[in-house]
This record gives sequence, C-alpha cells and structure tokens, in this order.
Amino acid sequence: MVQLDIQSSDGHRLFMTLIRLGASFTITPHASSASAAGRCPSSRSSTSAPSPTASPATPPRRARSCSAPAPLRAPVSSRTPLLQASTYYSVNLESISIGAATTPGTGSSGIIFDSGTTVAFLAEPAYTLAKAAVLSQTANLTMAPGRDGYEVCFQTSGAVFPSMVLHFDGGDMDLPTQNYFGAVDDTVSCWIVQKSPSLSIVGNIMQMNFHIRYDVEKSMLSFQPYNCDNL
Repeated sequence: MVQLDIQSSDGHRLFMTLIRLGASFTITPHASSASAAGRCPSSRSSTSAPSPTASPATPPRRARSCSAPAPLRAPVSSRTPLLQASTYYSVNLESISIGAATTPGTGSSGIIFDSGTTVAFLAEPAYTLAKAAVLSQTANLTMAPGRDGYEVCFQTSGAVFPSMVLHFDGGDMDLPTQNYFGAVDDTVSCWIVQKSPSLSIVGNIMQMNFHIRYDVEKSMLSFQPYNCDNL
C-alpha cells in the first residue's frame, strides 16, 4: 500500500493526476479522528474516483451509530440538521458564495456529505448558477480549456482564486482554496466541482482539514476547520 498526503501541494497534484487516470483509493482517516470520517470506520472500503461522465456513486446510507466520537475542538463548531426525509447524511445547503457573488444552494434536495466520493458534485440548477458565479469572479484570470469533467479551468501562473463558502442551515463552511481548486498539470488549475444529473455531494477533497461529526441520535452534522496535520 502506498500512502499519499493529499493535503500537501505535491500530493494534491499527484492525487488529481491519479483521478484522471481512473485510479482507486482507500480513504484512511487518522485513528484519532473516526468522528470526522463520514462513515463508521468498519464500513470503509476502496472507492474508485467517479468518472467525469458518469453519475456520482451512490453514497452510504446512514449508519446506526459509530463508536464514541472524539470531541470537536476549538474553534466552536457549526451545526446543521440532517434532513429527515433522506436516508443519507444529507443537509440543507441554503446558498453558495463565490467571492462577492452568492447563488442559491440545492434547496429541499439537500447535499450529501460522503467521504467515499472524491470530488464535489452539484445538481442543477445549483451547478450552473455556481459556475456562472466562479466565472464572474475570475474575469481577470486566463482561462484554459476544460478537461476531465472539469468545465472551469485557468492558467495557474499568477492566479488568485476567489473564496468559496457553503452556507448551511445553521452555519457557514469557509473552504480552503485547495478544497475547490486543484492543479491538473504544471500550468493549469480547475474548479474541482462537477455537474451531477441527480445527487449533490460534498466529496472528500472538499472535506479536507475539517473535523466532521455525525450525531445520528440528534440528527445533526457538525463541522469545524482544523489542521489535520496536528492530529
């Protein structure tokens, strides 16, 4: 088994290259962070990166419970209710902010947190609206042709990408740039969100450097930023 640190810049670039080649991965959390994994550790298995032209893989249904989770640490975490109508770890994404632009979220359909899916997916109309917001906030950047299912790509040299915030019912998830823009080669970076014909998903790249806790008994999902290198 080869371990790959996707939180480093070199590791993240290699990870994106392996995705394009259709590689499979086993997502392994730190032993002390089972509560941040999105599934019970015993249910984890190898997962193929989703094909850019295929529907996202069906996420796991809600587990009954995991072992006693580790407490979330400061800063104070944000909490959002799990949608009762969904059998998945789905929450209400009210809106998405890209730089100074804010677009509607996924509505009553919700968005699923799934550590077994690699990239993020948005169903329509959320995807097209968010994509338009990205383009409106990057007019000063040099565009590059889309590739590998990523429709918004730019020349990396000198690029400063806009912020991206997910606004949930109960809290905001301010994403690090590497969680939504990734280098696909030495000169080009792409917005690593893809269009889905059905489910909207927060994949494991977008969850990097966050503690994420699933409180099944209280039907709540909690998240907070954290430097996972310190675990």
